[in-house]
This record gives sequence, C-alpha cells and structure tokens, in this order.
Amino acid sequence: MADETAPRRGEGAPPPGGPLAGATGGPLMMTAAEAAMWWATAVALPAVAVLLVISAPRLAAARFLTAPVFALTHAITLGLGSTMIVGAAYQMSGALLSERLWTQRWVPWQLAGFIVGATALVAGFYTSRIGWLILGGSLVTVTAWGFGVIMARTGAALRRRGAAGQAGPQGRLHGLAMAISALSFGLVTTWGLVLALGFRFPVWPWLYIGHQGLLVHMALGLGGWFALMVVGVSYRLVPIVHGVRIANERRGMAIVALLVASLALQVAGALARSAWLLKAAVVAACLAGPLYVWELVYLLRRRRRRRPDLNVDHWWALCVVTVVLSATGLGWAAGLVSVRPPERLALAAGVAYLLGWVVQVILGQLYKVTPFLMWYYRATIPDVLQIPNLPDLYAPKAGKVAFWATNGGLVLLVAGILTASTPLTQLGAWAYGAGLLAVAALLGYGWLPAVLTGRVPWRWRARAAREA
Repeated sequence: MADETAPRRGEGAPPPGGPLAGATGGPLMMTAAEAAMWWATAVALPAVAVLLVISAPRLAAARFLTAPVFALTHAITLGLGSTMIVGAAYQMSGALLSERLWTQRWVPWQLAGFIVGATALVAGFYTSRIGWLILGGSLVTVTAWGFGVIMARTGAALRRRGAAGQAGPQGRLHGLAMAISALSFGLVTTWGLVLALGFRFPVWPWLYIGHQGLLVHMALGLGGWFALMVVGVSYRLVPIVHGVRIANERRGMAIVALLVASLALQVAGALARSAWLLKAAVVAACLAGPLYVWELVYLLRRRRRRRPDLNVDHWWALCVVTVVLSATGLGWAAGLVSVRPPERLALAAGVAYLLGWVVQVILGQLYKVTPFLMWYYRATIPDVLQIPNLPDLYAPKAGKVAFWATNGGLVLLVAGILTASTPLTQLGAWAYGAGLLAVAALLGYGWLPAVLTGRVPWRWRARAAREA
C-alpha cells in the first residue's frame, strides 16, 4: 500500500490557488489503515481508560495476575499499540521506508481480523473465557505473521536500495530495527496462542512454573516488538518530521544491538530460570536507554520548528521516563534499589514502561503522523494550505490538558504501586484515564460534527476511486 497521507489529485486535495470553493477543506478520505487507527484512538483509548480505573485497586495490591489486569495489558499492547502501529505502517509506508509496501487486497481483511482478534482476547481475559482467548489469539497470530510477510517484502526492497547507495543511515537503522521487531511480533503472538492453548490442553505445564512462559511473552512483546519498533521508527520519523539528521549511526546501531541482546538474554533467562541472565537482560536494556535519550535530545534540540508542539512534548516526557527507568534498573542490578516485596518494583516499572513509554509515543505521534488532526482542522479551517503555518496546530488546549493529565497520573500510579496506596493508585488511574478520554474526544471524534452536519463530505477511498 502506498503512502496515502497526501490526498490524491481530485480526492480531497486542495487546488493550488488556495481554499476550496464552497467547502471547508474538501472531502475527507478514509482508508482501511486510517480506519484501524481511528478504531485504536476512538475505541481502544477509552477502553484502556476504563480498564485502568477498574484495575487500579489490584495494581495497588500488586495482584497483577488477575483477569482485569491481563485485559488491561492486552488492551494497551494489542487494541491500542499494535493496531496503531500496523495501521500507521500501511498508511505511512512511503514516509517511513521510502518504499511502496507490497500488499494485496486482503489487507483490509487482515486489519479487520486483527481488530476482532484483539477484541476477543481482551474480552476473553476480562471474562476468563478460554475459548475467546484461543479464538482471539488465533486471529491475532495469523494477521501478525501477515504483517511480518508484508514488512519483510518491503524490507528486502529497502535493502536493495541500500546496496545501490540509495538509502541513508536513517533508512538502514529503521529497516533493521523494524525487521527484528516484525519478527518479534509474529513470535510473541504465536507464544501467546501457545499459552492460551495450554489453559485448555495442559501439555506444557513447565511453561507456567515460575511464570516462565509469561516472562518469554513479555520479553518478545515489550522488548522485541515495541522497544525496537519505537526506536526504529523514531530514527526515521523524527528526522523527517523535524527536519534534522541523526547524530551518529554507530550509536543507533549500538542501541539496537543492546536491545536485541537484552531480548535474547531475557528469553534465555526465563527458559533456563537463570536470575543472572535476567539481570544481564535488564542491564543491557538500561544501557541502551541513555544512548537513546542522547540521540533524541540531539534531534529535538536541533529541530526547525520552534512553535508549541505536543509531539515534541511527548518525546521530552519519554526521555524523562527512559532516564528514570534506566537509572532504576541499573540501581536494582547493583543492589542499590530494592522494594518489598520485589514484585512491586517490577510491576511499577512495567506500568511506567507501558503507560509512560509505549502509550506516550502513540499519543505524541497522533499529533503528527496520523490523519486525525488533519481531519479535525480540515473540518474547521477553510484554507487547508495554511494549516502548517498555524501556531497552535500541534498544541490544542485539549491536547495540553491530556498531556499533563496522563503524565501526572502516571507519577501518581507508580507512587501508589510502590507505596501500596490504593487511594493514590486510583487517583492516578482516574487522572490518566481522563487524559486518554480527552485525546479520544479530540482526535477520534472531533471531526465528526462537521461530517454529520454536512459541512465536509466524507468518502471511503476505494468508493471514491471507483467514482473517479
């Protein structure tokens, strides 16, 4: 699927002369990839907010092996994170990879299957229905490997361009990280399906001893799929969006190497039940953190645009979270940081990573790479060509409120978990959830009034193409 972020001639593109006559920005075009991203923003974000509030007392009590908490984590990782990444990869392929994606007509069905599977998994965890877990896991696994095949074909084309000297360091770094990440995506969904099948057919009881299977699942998902994807995309996307070049390709390769080493060590440590291998995995990941922050700070401080920008704010917040997590992990490995029981520290770090790192990146990118904000402003501002010059384009008031609500709520959540304070954890959950709802209202539903009142026409891209 080609990059569809720029409207085609005759499909919502403004004429060279300025505002569209008799319209407030032209017809809004929806593609399958955009529909998946809309679902993640308008449906998954509110679901995460509700599940977080429900799970808050259990998080405060360090009861993380419970149905609502499992539903929450999978709503974040599959319903929100993975759906957004897969949709954005299809939608933004030209900008991210400088290469057309190899796809077939089954891509809309693939996205639909993934969303149905993710929904079934979350519902299955919340209601403790093993059949739903197996059904959802099967759909998610098949569609995840389909995504991997598409990205592998695209990565092969990118490598050919690199061999011909046509791909820069950002492209090489992004391609490498994304290839490993896509492989991890297929592996983590497959492993999750194996764990789900084990609930119905207990033929692998050793996977559930000491949470071995769960640790492998977390390593592949959080370390392989999300960490490498975020690093790879940021090395490509931040330079493109902010008009800067990466500082040092070797530093980027070192970050990827450390994250891959951490992934391998964590999987090996979990399977071998080796404490020192797991500690080495934490050290490797925590060494990659400061290097990544170093690169991000270099890029952000040299960006061309100096106007208020929530995308930049979220990147700075991610830097803070990364430094805190890295320092905490290294202190724990050196025996300088400890919490009783030790599971509390791991739980607090996991919550900080999921909400302060994974969701942080997604919220920040919503203001840049997805069509939602463009839809909103195209529905309210007559001259589309002037949108990039607006001072508050990437800093709407609702977005600022959401930024402070989510990050303030994150601090309260982590503090509540570490101190076993249920009221503090609940307060943090409510604040974080309110921030997510504000983002969903702004970017998921903000453009609907203009469409429903007929001020802006709406079309499905495939149907519009046939009519053209």
